[in-house]
Amino acid sequence: MKPPSKFWLYAIVCFTFCLTIAGVIFTYTSYHKAQDQAITMGKKQLRMINQSAIKLISHSIEAYQSALSMYVDDYIEDTNSLTLKPAVLLPSLTNNKSAAVGLYLIDQEQHILSQVFFQDDTQSEQTALTKKIIDDIASNNVFADQDIQNGSVFFAGQESYLNLYSTFIFDDTPLTLAMPIQLQTLYREDFANDSGLSGYTMVKDQAMEIVMHPSDEQIGLSIVDDRYDKFPNLDFTDLRRLENDQRQHEKGTAMYYSYWWNQDVPQKVLKLSAYEWFSVGNTRLIVASNSDYYERNGLLLQDSLILIGLLVFLLIIIVLLTFFIRNYIKRNRIFIEYKELQSRQQLLKEKHEIEKAMIQESKLETIGVLTTTIVHDMNNFLTPMIGHLQLLIDEHKDDPALVDDLHEVYHAAEKGKELSTNVLRFSKIDSHQKTKTSITETLQEAVTTIRRLLPKRISIDLDLREVGYGLFDAVDLQVIIYNLLMNVYQANANCVIRLSHYTYLVNFQFSDIPHSMKNKRIALIEIADNGPGIPEAMQKKIFTRFFTTKSASGGTGLGLFTVASIVKKNDWLIELRSDSKGTTFYLGIPIDSDE
Repeated sequence: MKPPSKFWLYAIVCFTFCLTIAGVIFTYTSYHKAQDQAITMGKKQLRMINQSAIKLISHSIEAYQSALSMYVDDYIEDTNSLTLKPAVLLPSLTNNKSAAVGLYLIDQEQHILSQVFFQDDTQSEQTALTKKIIDDIASNNVFADQDIQNGSVFFAGQESYLNLYSTFIFDDTPLTLAMPIQLQTLYREDFANDSGLSGYTMVKDQAMEIVMHPSDEQIGLSIVDDRYDKFPNLDFTDLRRLENDQRQHEKGTAMYYSYWWNQDVPQKVLKLSAYEWFSVGNTRLIVASNSDYYERNGLLLQDSLILIGLLVFLLIIIVLLTFFIRNYIKRNRIFIEYKELQSRQQLLKEKHEIEKAMIQESKLETIGVLTTTIVHDMNNFLTPMIGHLQLLIDEHKDDPALVDDLHEVYHAAEKGKELSTNVLRFSKIDSHQKTKTSITETLQEAVTTIRRLLPKRISIDLDLREVGYGLFDAVDLQVIIYNLLMNVYQANANCVIRLSHYTYLVNFQFSDIPHSMKNKRIALIEIADNGPGIPEAMQKKIFTRFFTTKSASGGTGLGLFTVASIVKKNDWLIELRSDSKGTTFYLGIPIDSDE
């Protein structure tokens, strides 16, 4: 008796293997066809969403514009009054869901003749918004072109706004009625995500700053730079590519890696996006709709994924199950230990940073009180001295030699009082009083004052040209010069200060030029020293609060942080260039164009 043949056993094994391979290939091919179809369908749907969003936004703004025109026609012209009152005839402007903030009646000199608010904002918020409206009217030259119906998108606080205008003639006087629209309220009024998906629609301006978004925290942020400042460890390569594509094309679609920004720890996801530019008056905006690629395709390809899962499961379940469970338990134990260690280290680091910050704040408070007290006491000593010197000069006019000596003492006391006054002025909190100020004279005054505080071995050469006037608080510029020259002193170096102007900014001076500063006349201040330079690794940190390399000698780490804060507050420009031959700070200040 012959043993049973193994032929049929081998044949069945080979047939099963071939059938499994064929099934995998067929399923794989079907899956990719379905995937391509799902991507095409997803892009088409997102484009349709964009078009609907553009229509919604345009129609909503047109509705508010019509309501504004009706207010002019039905109230101002009928009542022949320039005193604005709540729009009782237009309830769409004053209901709780309205995006309209208020009404502002403004003349050609940009004076507010009357105003009425529809929302319960604080006085400071209303003041800030009013200034932004005046700036928007000036920048868009509304009175020169009375066909302008809206301004540019601007930000006030954590909100984005768009001004609507209705220009009319009242008693032969051109007037403009402005109505700011809160775009985030308009967004919540027109958009709602009830699809159950993670997708959303957002709107950005030409500077790629977000003006409408499901998350209020995203308003005013740029899609790359501001988020990079908050999450510097994330990968922004695809987002930068997407931003460049959106700047160069009127509309399009894209697949890119990004994050869901409403999460505490953003997780990287693959997104499907469609974008399209549109215009609201003279303002261009871009609407972009995004969705989770895997989530959207998973809904459409569920059957294919199940079939693939079954086939793969039959091939690998026995081989991998034991290995997976054992490996999972081991990795999970390591992961838990790692997270506990990481959490402990983070708590220790935060504790250390808080303690260090408290020490620094305490030092600054003590120094501030001590400095102010000393300077006040010196003033109290100098004031009666100056008064008595004046009396002595008047009493001894017959003795020229004595009068000359008394004059020298008097002038020395006056210089001491002027020096103490300037030191006190540097310690004052910002008064927010911006005036038309000579840049050259302010710079000369700052250097003259600070030169007296520095040793004579520190050489300061000036090359100042008359560049005109700027709109700023003179103390801001003086504080910046003071802090930069203190760095020169601490570096034991000599300094050269140059002042010149450029009609157009050039890229080799400033690496990051905002759109609002382009094509403006700029006063360029260069403060160059011949010190040892700043290491490249530290150049990105020197404007950070409490960062100092002079902890042993009592450095506070707030000098250059103060400089950066003042520059940011005034929308100025600052650039640092440093090597082993020295360090140069470039400061750009807009020249007032009204002079």
